[in-house]
Amino acid sequence: MAEAPPPTRRPWWLPFPIPAGVGPEHIRLLGFIAFAMLFENYDLGLIGAALPQIGADFGLSDVEKGSLMGSIEVGSLAAFLIVPLADRVGRRRLLLACVVGMSLGSFLTAFAPTAQALAACQILTRSFASSASVVSFVMVAEEFPAGHRGWGIGVLAAVGSVGFGLGAGVYSQVNVIPYGWRSIYALGGLAILLLPFFRRNLTETRRYAASAAGRAHVGGLSGAIRPVLALVRNYPGRALLLGAATFLATAGHRPAFRFVSDFLQNAHGWSPGEYAALTVGFGALGIIGGPLAGRLGDRYGRRLIGAAMLGAFPILAGLFYLGPASLIALPWVLMVFCSTASGVVTRTLSTELFPTSMRTSAGGWILLVETLGASLGLFVFAGLVVPLGGTGMALTAVAATCFLGAIFLLFLPDTHRRELEAISEDPDADSPAGAAAP
Repeated sequence: MAEAPPPTRRPWWLPFPIPAGVGPEHIRLLGFIAFAMLFENYDLGLIGAALPQIGADFGLSDVEKGSLMGSIEVGSLAAFLIVPLADRVGRRRLLLACVVGMSLGSFLTAFAPTAQALAACQILTRSFASSASVVSFVMVAEEFPAGHRGWGIGVLAAVGSVGFGLGAGVYSQVNVIPYGWRSIYALGGLAILLLPFFRRNLTETRRYAASAAGRAHVGGLSGAIRPVLALVRNYPGRALLLGAATFLATAGHRPAFRFVSDFLQNAHGWSPGEYAALTVGFGALGIIGGPLAGRLGDRYGRRLIGAAMLGAFPILAGLFYLGPASLIALPWVLMVFCSTASGVVTRTLSTELFPTSMRTSAGGWILLVETLGASLGLFVFAGLVVPLGGTGMALTAVAATCFLGAIFLLFLPDTHRRELEAISEDPDADSPAGAAAP
């Protein structure tokens, strides 16, 4: 009888125990992709952190801030055209291109003369950063063992979230460093200097390399759109149920997090440093939800874990925005925990439910509904601020869409402990009846 391989040594950057069956090659890949995601999340988190200063510089009201954020989300639909290209040109090549695109977008944001110009630069940044995020999750899903995909994706989400903390830490000095929020965005452009490092160390996934469909020719914009249409046509049950759950979840999550900094500074009089302390100190506890949800999903199934996290989020958002300021850290930690956990569940399902040739097309589909959901949530928030009497009530009302997202999630088939090929070939898993499949 062959001896079990020795446990993989845990590197310095990984704070979570490594389960048996995850090898050094998996951890190495996870490390490089998580490092890339650190820069993605740095860029993605800045707009929410610096919103008070950006709003003050451009003279924006709360309603105008909501409309600006919604416009940026709508414009980021360009990512829907970018992501499916990974099924044509490869995961590695597209991820490297996204690093270049988001770095340039962040650097250009620093020089935006108007709110409209800032929105245009942020659309560029977010389109590439969001695309990079989708491709990163796909690469981990394709390389990790079946029994540990959820753990890998959860750890990627948690370690990559350090980028949000890094952005918050730099933001804490926004009133000290020259040119304020503009300098913070300019720093985000430095990621392009690491392109040679990523080129040397990132390799293509074995599943993509072995896929004949992955070597097909790219046909312009139609080459990006056609695979997503084929995905919805060939797997309508899975695509529509997962899309509805993700749309409603993002409509509730995204506005609640976009206005945390603005709410704390304008409603409670917090300083940028106090906001950063909350984000870094207590947010670090919340991101444990990623690997924990992945691990529990690997063991017990993803649907129930994701639905429970989505169902709890509106209650926590209400406690954060309407509860006493002295206890605000507790709902914040749990908001981050539930959001990270439910995000890991939906991302994992999006990589598991579809075949290799359509896996990043599935990521493009999820990115599309996320963008539409976030845009709708932000525009609805802008429309509710005045009727409901303030930011807190409006954000709490919008967060309630997560309840509906939880219901749709329950109708999806479970995928844990199954090989990707077996899931995509399951003839019963494309309908709600397939939810009972093993």
